[in-house]
Amino acid sequence: MGLCNAAARAAGGLVTAGILGNLIVFLLKLTRLDPVKTAFAIMLVVNCLLAIVALLIGSRVDPDFRFGSVLFAYIVSFLFWFAVHWVWEKGNTLAIS
Repeated sequence: MGLCNAAARAAGGLVTAGILGNLIVFLLKLTRLDPVKTAFAIMLVVNCLLAIVALLIGSRVDPDFRFGSVLFAYIVSFLFWFAVHWVWEKGNTLAIS
């Protein structure tokens, strides 16, 4: 049950941060901001805020709440989504060159 629960938390962090963060990043791509720096900043802020909300709400809702596993899920989510945007931008740079 523990591994399944940890996987569900990791997937929840990945999906929630991905939807919210990517929506903001894609809206900011319409500006002249550096896409990689924008993705880094937005994903960092979104993942930190969601982790704080999870800390504030999680212990009240779930008696077995473990902040360490949720924090790990948001760290993995941040690294995953930043890597996606970094690779995407590098691919666009190579295609243009």
